[in-house]
Amino acid sequence: MRIFVTGATGFIGTNLTRELAARGHQVSCLVRTPEKAARLQDLGVTLVPGDLLACPDLAAVLGQSDVVLHLAGVTKALCRHDYFRGNQEATARL
Repeated sequence: MRIFVTGATGFIGTNLTRELAARGHQVSCLVRTPEKAARLQDLGVTLVPGDLLACPDLAAVLGQSDVVLHLAGVTKALCRHDYFRGNQEATARL
């Protein structure tokens, strides 16, 4: 199965991605920080650089996926607007 994961560099996302890859799924992960995602690349997953608000290839990647697992989210923000932008707007775009 072709699975697209957001939030793959977080605690839950990393463990989920590891398990999906171990089960033989084709996994693509949206990553904002490639350095944080280096351990994911060792699993044989495809890294898609960008974020939910600024990823020009998002539609193409989603079109090639059977399943989307959305784990990305903002837990800390300097203001209310940034919190909602990083959660509500990003999820709506997805």
